[in-house]
Amino acid sequence: MIKYLVAASGLFLSPMVMADPNVYGGAGFLYSIAGDEEVGVEYDYDNVNPALFLGIQPDHSTDSLGSVGNFALEIQYMIIGGDSEYSSADSSVVADTDGDSFGISGVYHFDNGLFAKLGWHRWEVEEELADVSTNDVGTDVLLGLGYQTELNPDVAVRFEYQGLRISDTNMHNFGASLVFGF
Repeated sequence: MIKYLVAASGLFLSPMVMADPNVYGGAGFLYSIAGDEEVGVEYDYDNVNPALFLGIQPDHSTDSLGSVGNFALEIQYMIIGGDSEYSSADSSVVADTDGDSFGISGVYHFDNGLFAKLGWHRWEVEEELADVSTNDVGTDVLLGLGYQTELNPDVAVRFEYQGLRISDTNMHNFGASLVFGF
């Protein structure tokens, strides 16, 4: 997965770096919730997942993370892990879930610290229950809303919501991250 991150960053971000933009990166945690119900079987997933992101703002107006230009391009990587529970009226089983999500999105920063993002993500999830293992891979839309505020000119804190689909299930991520300017 790291090779996808490096390739995408070089492909999409390197032309903009030459124009002396505002480059930033961050790390944080996303509280992920997913659930679905089909034919009497309920699926529940909730876990805290680590996430990394790297962004570039080609139209920055200052070097401060709190008052940067309005548009940015971000790549992000999230590890998906923990337990998934499948339950019916009679029983309940827990599956071990491992996977990841890699995405790229356009981010629009409003002047009051709020931001919105729209992008695409590629995900891969493997679930293991006893001796049975399933692997699912796909791509889908990534949507997000959040708030970012500056702690000092090179560090900001970000709170956000991301909505995305993995397989046929909606995943809701609520996160907090530290953002560092380069």
